[in-house]
Amino acid sequence: MEKLKTRFVPGNRPLNQHPTPQFCRSSYLNLNGTWDYGSAPLGKAIAYDRKILVPFSPESDLSGVGEILTPEMHASYRLVFDLPEGFNRGRYILHFGAVDEVAEVLLNGTTLCTHEGGNLPFQVEVTEPIRAKGNELIVNVQDSIGKTGLGYGKQKLDRGGIWYTPHSGIWQTVWLETVPEEFIRSVQITPHLENNTVTLRVNAPRDVEVTLLRGTFAFAYGKTANGSLTLNVPSPRLWTPEDPFLYDIQLKMGADEVKSYFAMRSFGQTVYGGKHVFALNGKPYFLCGLLDQGYYPDGLFTPPSDEAMINDIEVTKKMGFNMLRKHIKVEPDRWYYHCDRLGVIVIQDMVNGGDNLPMRNLVLPFVGIHLNDTKNYKKAGREDAGNRRRAENEMIQTVEWLYNHPSIAVYTVFNEGWGQFDSARITKSLAAIDSTRLYDSTSGWHDQGAGQFQSRHIYFKSLMNAKADGARILSLSECGGFGYAVEGHTTGSTFGYTVCPTTDKLLEKLTKLFAEANALIAKEGLSVLVYTQLTDVEDEVNGLMTYDRQEKLPASTLRALTGMLKFK
Repeated sequence: MEKLKTRFVPGNRPLNQHPTPQFCRSSYLNLNGTWDYGSAPLGKAIAYDRKILVPFSPESDLSGVGEILTPEMHASYRLVFDLPEGFNRGRYILHFGAVDEVAEVLLNGTTLCTHEGGNLPFQVEVTEPIRAKGNELIVNVQDSIGKTGLGYGKQKLDRGGIWYTPHSGIWQTVWLETVPEEFIRSVQITPHLENNTVTLRVNAPRDVEVTLLRGTFAFAYGKTANGSLTLNVPSPRLWTPEDPFLYDIQLKMGADEVKSYFAMRSFGQTVYGGKHVFALNGKPYFLCGLLDQGYYPDGLFTPPSDEAMINDIEVTKKMGFNMLRKHIKVEPDRWYYHCDRLGVIVIQDMVNGGDNLPMRNLVLPFVGIHLNDTKNYKKAGREDAGNRRRAENEMIQTVEWLYNHPSIAVYTVFNEGWGQFDSARITKSLAAIDSTRLYDSTSGWHDQGAGQFQSRHIYFKSLMNAKADGARILSLSECGGFGYAVEGHTTGSTFGYTVCPTTDKLLEKLTKLFAEANALIAKEGLSVLVYTQLTDVEDEVNGLMTYDRQEKLPASTLRALTGMLKFK
């Protein structure tokens, strides 16, 4: 059958908007586009015998390559480029949004760095080797697809069912930035609703001037002392999905200027009807959302364009949902920016790894048995201490990288026992790094009593089986999964937890599910519902949109269902 495509076209310079709106300079050069590419078995020399469209992984259709880079192979990218006239402020930083999984970077014959981990950005200074003309940038990559302890998510060489085509190599934007000799390295932004202030912690060699703006109106100004500054935000306009207002920030230090933004909002828990519930800005708030895998039929892990990311978020809101659970994937920074500005709360999963649990361990939570995850590491594919250390470090780096995004409310530490280990300790350590978010420690599986959520996955029983434990927020962090295949919009094979032959049957099941959820709000203080899922993905046909982003039911019909889920 003909391969599915989305209607979003990447163009010759894909994803060419500024990659990090949370930390934005005007002096940058996007290096996405056509690169030389080659691959070979390990130990064999590589010839650049093909072209690849960066940042699409070689497994994707949009890359123009269409091969799976197995663990027994290695690959190499090459780009020759010139610097634009006047593109020189003193120093140069080369940025990679993400490269899966191990990347060695060379510029003009100089080895710059080797980076491990396929889910997070990294950067390296290239001031010494760079030149005005004829720069040769080489990126050598290998991908173990789950053999090292680093997170690999839903990738599998033998894809099918809930496992998807693997991706490798460069899959997020590559870009070059020129900065002055002295420059601002980072900023951490924390709003405080209790006293209407915002605190900025700035990593810079000297004091930084900070201006806060509401639209074009500058209402607060100050200069950091020892890297820190707290400013008043009078009569703050609070961020909510219904009114996602963002304040702008200007940071200046000498010749360096950075733009950022923040929101006045808080996430926490409160008591409603005698139950612990989720709170937005101190008030009970029901999170009604969708599981979002972030896969595309032509780009796989990489969105075809900025418009493709925006479309998924806008359709989510149009259907009446106020939240997306980003499932075992870290998106490009612009995806979170669009959630920030359009108003969608994010439950962010860590990218899990480890080996699959034996079937008996998978079924035990269904009968109320939760295994202790502080021993028997072998059963979770975590016997090696280095494996566990790499996994935990990647979680820490995820929390640090995403800290400034107003939309992120919750972190899921482990999903369904995948590589689960020491979850209570890790949840506590992550909360020490970022106490402004809540933590779903073990989503749906071997609950150790940690975090703020009693997190349940219910697919084959009535939602009314969910009971609150009295101490934590009740969350249906996965449910539904009703499969409906739209002819001409599938990849061939189909998978779903329940098969719906018609849209009428799909609507019937959705209506019953949302009615049960509504009853659970009053009965058990249900705070979170995550329906599986936003879109079909490869074999899975349980999305509210097809894999190529066609809506299965009218958005107005879904909005009528989601609208009933709220604290009265």
